[in-house]
Amino acid sequence: MPIDRMNAVMQVAAGLGKTGESAIVGSDFLLRSDLRNVKESTIFKAKMEGPGVKSALAGKAGVVLADGKLTAFTPLEFQGAKWVVIAEADHSEVQAPVRDLLKAAAVAAVLIGPGVAVLGWLVARSIVAPVNRMTAAMAGLADGNLEIEVPEKDRGDELGDMAATVDMFKQNAFENRCLEEATKAAEARAAADMQKSADTMVTSA
Repeated sequence: MPIDRMNAVMQVAAGLGKTGESAIVGSDFLLRSDLRNVKESTIFKAKMEGPGVKSALAGKAGVVLADGKLTAFTPLEFQGAKWVVIAEADHSEVQAPVRDLLKAAAVAAVLIGPGVAVLGWLVARSIVAPVNRMTAAMAGLADGNLEIEVPEKDRGDELGDMAATVDMFKQNAFENRCLEEATKAAEARAAADMQKSADTMVTSA
């Protein structure tokens, strides 16, 4: 296998950051490709004997964290020889984007949180205050106060619909009261007329 081509593939830095390395390791734990962060050739000179290499030589593939390094590995068989393809980087560098994201989220929460809380309070207030006024009006009507003004009738939402219903109830109750008062007045007049007629008949007799 041409070394230059193999190095060109294994030394691609995409996704490896500054500390990351990818390499091919033989069953003797010696490198079969050069490390990109080392100036001298590492082929058959440097060794990788971490748990990832041993697991890959056993036919397994996966990711392992050991000695502060995050290592991804997979077995590779080439012309009957068992090799390992491995990529590893410092765990702290791998976690850096996550830490940055968490910091950004924390800063956003600190900056946006109070604004969201104030907005929530304003929205709640815009709902709770009209409901409280409506409740007070309904309680007054229940106590027989038909002179009370029903609030929120001009709203175009559900609360406005409720206010219109309560106002209709108020108008009906007011009309019933007026009818009752008119009926009582008519009965009182009729009784007075009857009494007057009776008194007249007694006087005439």
